[in-house]
Amino acid sequence: MKSPIRKPPRPTTTPPKPVVPTKPVTPTKPVAPTKPVTPTKPVVPTKPVVPTKPVTPTKPVAPTKPVAPTKPVVPTTPVGTKRPPMPWPIINIAVDPLALIALIQTIGATVNGDGSTTLPDGSVVGVDNTSIKRPDGIIQHQDGRVEYPDGRIIWPDNTVEYPDGRIVWEDGTEKLPDGSIKYPDGLAYDAQGNLISE
Repeated sequence: MKSPIRKPPRPTTTPPKPVVPTKPVTPTKPVAPTKPVTPTKPVVPTKPVVPTKPVTPTKPVAPTKPVAPTKPVVPTTPVGTKRPPMPWPIINIAVDPLALIALIQTIGATVNGDGSTTLPDGSVVGVDNTSIKRPDGIIQHQDGRVEYPDGRIIWPDNTVEYPDGRIVWEDGTEKLPDGSIKYPDGLAYDAQGNLISE
């Protein structure tokens, strides 16, 4: 499978900025001395704690009378309950492209001697089942690229490859056959990355 064409990185050209002279440092003012800390007053001692009265013991608890056992509950007969209705089963369908092509082949398609298949609309499925050539001459590949009869190839990311060797990306960047690159903002670089025009 052919991979999409990568866009070349854009070279950077930035002019050096002039150095700005720094301002002279101004001297700082002297710091005034701090005032001395005044001493704190002495702590007054607290009064002694008065002793509390002793706790009197509690009276013992009298035993409780035993509880009589309760009568067992008689089971009731169930009321006529209905079962909920059965839900519909869930159907999960996945379409396999090769199985779909095989299905189409069995419905009116013709297998050619080289292994390709001609569909009822005139399209031809390739031998490897990765491309379809439509009656108008357009070839659609499994990786998403589309080849036109005039030689253009359009990739899934809208990159256009021309038969003369030019490649044009979706943002307008263009790579010429000699390797030079033109960007949409007007800058152009040669194959070695040197700036040609601004």
